[in-house]
Amino acid sequence: TYLTLDNFDDLTVDGVMFDAGTYGNGKGDSAIVIGQCRRAIIVNNHFTGWGDHGIYFSGPAEGSVLRCEDVSVSNNIFHDLSGALRLARQFSNFAIAGNVFRDVYNCVIAAGGASNHNPGDSASITGNVIQGCLSSAIDLRYFDTGVTISGNLIYDWSTGVSSAAINLRGVSKASITGNTILPKKALPGNISCGACIYIQNATNDNVDPPHDESLWRRDH
Repeated sequence: TYLTLDNFDDLTVDGVMFDAGTYGNGKGDSAIVIGQCRRAIIVNNHFTGWGDHGIYFSGPAEGSVLRCEDVSVSNNIFHDLSGALRLARQFSNFAIAGNVFRDVYNCVIAAGGASNHNPGDSASITGNVIQGCLSSAIDLRYFDTGVTISGNLIYDWSTGVSSAAINLRGVSKASITGNTILPKKALPGNISCGACIYIQNATNDNVDPPHDESLWRRDH
């Protein structure tokens, strides 16, 4: 890990090349690990070669009443990573916008706790380009309120039949609109995914399905 931060206010990380070949061995490491924080801006950086995540927001300690809040991740490039962004638990008011993600093995943007005991609150994922990932591009779980996913381009994406480009579980008040999802074709005419958008146990959501409505499903 190149940069580890915890319990801070007002941070800007701007214009840094985080290359695992320079700063770490790239095996099991994240470039940046952030715990409890308020008002962080991560902009115009390049993350490449890391074996874990480009940025891992571990969040406050388990059971803490604190949150990691008011964070902007914008105009960064994430390339050749195991995972790009991970938000573990207890976070609020995250904006992930205008980033480019290429060749990320696991989930590009993964957020939320393993259960509804550590929910997130208020996140927007807008205007990103996600290309060539091998798992769900966006995977969000257990948000109290307010998730916006709009204007993203997800293409050349390939997963197994149980995965989806956008995967939501236990999310309240989600808005999914204006996204372009172009899965990789396994064979001519065959989509290599079970669904492009998969929603489970969500409430009060607004979903604009892909152009082919057969490529999304909902389980209540």
